[in-house]
Amino acid sequence: MTLVAALYSYGGEILVSFEDEEWRVVEQHPQYKVSSHGRVVGPKGLMKLTRLKNGYLQVGLNMYRYSVHRLVCQTFHGPPPFAGAM
Repeated sequence: MTLVAALYSYGGEILVSFEDEEWRVVEQHPQYKVSSHGRVVGPKGLMKLTRLKNGYLQVGLNMYRYSVHRLVCQTFHGPPPFAGAM
């Protein structure tokens, strides 16, 4: 298996972006981007993720905490179809 990566600068930091990785702007916070691999970048570069006791990752965006898997899903697929949808 061959991994192809691209280097680019975002927020003054050099990021490696893999061939199959797609980046999109977070609708609720347009100064942040999330990747299809679950990485999050902001104005100051790559964001630090926190692992919870249950194993899920969280990230803080503008004083709000988000589960990374839900942030990726909402950014790439839109909002949940109804309140409480998993």
